Amino acid sequence: MTHEHTMNRLRRVLTFVLALVAAYAAFGGDRAQAQIGDQKIASAAYEYYPYAKSKETAINPGGEDTAFQSFKATLQVPIVLSNRTILLPGFRYSVLDVIPRELAAGQANSQVDALHAMMLRAGILHQFDDTWGFYAAVSGGLASDFAGDLSSEDLVFAGQLIGLWTIVPEFTLGVGIGYDRRTGTVSPLPLVAVDWQPSHVFMIRGVVPESLAVRYRAARWLTLAVEGALEGERYHLSERLGVDEAEVASSMVKAGLGATVHWNPWFHTRLYGGAAMARRFEVYVDDESQGDLKVESGPFAGLELFVGPSGWKADAKPE
Repeated sequence: MTHEHTMNRLRRVLTFVLALVAAYAAFGGDRAQAQIGDQKIASAAYEYYPYAKSKETAINPGGEDTAFQSFKATLQVPIVLSNRTILLPGFRYSVLDVIPRELAAGQANSQVDALHAMMLRAGILHQFDDTWGFYAAVSGGLASDFAGDLSSEDLVFAGQLIGLWTIVPEFTLGVGIGYDRRTGTVSPLPLVAVDWQPSHVFMIRGVVPESLAVRYRAARWLTLAVEGALEGERYHLSERLGVDEAEVASSMVKAGLGATVHWNPWFHTRLYGGAAMARRFEVYVDDESQGDLKVESGPFAGLELFVGPSGWKADAKPE
C-alpha cells in the first residue's frame, strides 16, 4: 500500500467523522446527549484490572489470582429525520481478557480466556415538544469466546425504552426499562435517566444503574468527575470445556474518579480509575451453575478517546 493511498484513506475516514459531527450538531447533539446519557459518535477505551484473589472452584481448581483487561470500541451514525427526531444506528465491540496468574507464567491452560461481544444497535430519539420525548433502542449481535464455530447460542438481543421529561431547561428526567445482560443474566432492568446542569461548571448525568457521573469543570479544557457504572454480559462458550451448552456470566460494579481533557468541543481524552466491586464470573452448563470465581474487589484504570459533544451547554453555544 503506497503512502498516498494510505493518506487518501485517512482523509476519507476523517471526512466521514466530521460529517457525523456536523449532522449531530445540526440536530442539537448536546441536548440529545443530555437526555439519554453520553452519546458518543466514536470511542475506543482500554481498561486493566490487576490480579485479585479468586475462589477455588471446578473452573478454577487452584484458586489462583486472576487479572482482567478489556478493550471497547463504539461507532454511532446520527441520521437527522426531522428537527424533532434523530435515528441513532450504531455498533459496539468489546473483548474481556481473563488472565490467571499461572497462565501468565506459562504454567497452565486457561479454560476461559478472551470473551467477545459484537452488537448492532438501532436507536431513535424523538421530542414531542420542548417538554416530552422518548428514547428507544434495540440491539442484536454475538457474545461468545469465538473459539469454535458460531451457532444460534452465540446470538444475543437487548432493548431499551425511556420516557423523557424536561422539567426545566437545566433538568431532564427519564424513566423506562431495559432488557439486557448487564447483570450477567437476561432480565428486565428498570432505568432512570437524569441530566441536571444547574451551572456552567457542574452537572449530574447518567442512566441508572448503567452509569452515573457527577462532573465539575475545573477549566474549559478539563472536566473532573466522580463516576459509577454497572457492567456485564453473558457469553456462550465453545465445546473446549467438554460440554455443548456452557455460558459464563460476568458482571461488576465500578466506582471511581475520572478526568477528561477537551481538546476542542468535539474531541476528548478521558483518564479514569477506581474500584471494581461485586465481581461475578460464573460458569453455567445447561443453566446450572458450575461455580463462581468470586474475584475479590480490586482497583482498575482506563483510558478512553472519543468524538462527540462534551456535554457542557456552553460548548454547544456559538462563541
